[in-house]
Amino acid sequence: SKEYLEFIMDQLSGLEDVSYRGMMGEYILYYRGKVIGGIYDDRFLVKPTKSARFLMPDAPLQLPYDGAKEMLDAGLFDLIHPQMFFGMHNRPEVEAGKVVCHTGGLMACKTNFHITLNGLGGHGGNPHLCVDPIVCAAAIIQSLQTIVSRNTNPLESVVMTVGSIHGGSVENLVVDQVKMTASIRALSEEAKAKAVSRMEEIVYGTAKAYDCQAEIEYREILPLVYNSPEMCALATRAAIAAVGSENVTDAVPTMASEDFSLIMAQVPSFFFWVGSGTPGETCYAWHSENFHTNDSAIRAAVLTMAQAALHALEESL
Repeated sequence: SKEYLEFIMDQLSGLEDVSYRGMMGEYILYYRGKVIGGIYDDRFLVKPTKSARFLMPDAPLQLPYDGAKEMLDAGLFDLIHPQMFFGMHNRPEVEAGKVVCHTGGLMACKTNFHITLNGLGGHGGNPHLCVDPIVCAAAIIQSLQTIVSRNTNPLESVVMTVGSIHGGSVENLVVDQVKMTASIRALSEEAKAKAVSRMEEIVYGTAKAYDCQAEIEYREILPLVYNSPEMCALATRAAIAAVGSENVTDAVPTMASEDFSLIMAQVPSFFFWVGSGTPGETCYAWHSENFHTNDSAIRAAVLTMAQAALHALEESL
């Protein structure tokens, strides 16, 4: 909205040596007397100078994690060739106004997959004439939990989740097919690869033991959100300039995933968390129906991203 864009530009203009002017819906940003950017619509902040330019692409979707992939598939890096990329997400467990700069794995890599089990349907009173995929599915779900408890180093972080199971209709019928959706997440690519391999062995092996046919379809694969020490050092300096050292902190990683990692895999990047919680209030997690944020987080977010761009510019000149 126009009001949101004006708010962003107002926050940016509070930086030293930065100002802006607005005219006919366009907002021009100045740094030390030179034009360094402008917001021309809801999607981009462009910096057209001889030395560099800033782009703020707005991912088209938050869920189901297709935003970054759609941008890359549409040829984002055919149009631009960035030296660095910065991303940001709120973190409700962190107080609003604070910025998290973490070195290393921040958000989990993950693989989503669908499992289809095919049996032989029939009457529930004649199980010996049927092949029941529901019983097979129950055995698979139980066995998949051993990936974390018995196949993963206890010092590694891995999560195995079966999110849905669909099969059956009435109480006296053995169905032909059951479908399940699941995901594996980890804080290292090696741990995830081992978990995925073990998942395949369990699914196919259990299906064979129960005389079913199994199919696994991989729907989405996201790499780890990893902040290198070099990018974290730059990002930390920018965050301190934006909100002060007392408001720059660290936080434990999360097993949630983030499609910004697809960009990080191609360009030196850093991913911030900005606190959005209010002390004394119940902290509702991401995607909760009760989730809400403290709007004071917006100022810290805008200033931090602006300082990250300016620090990147200074270091690249």
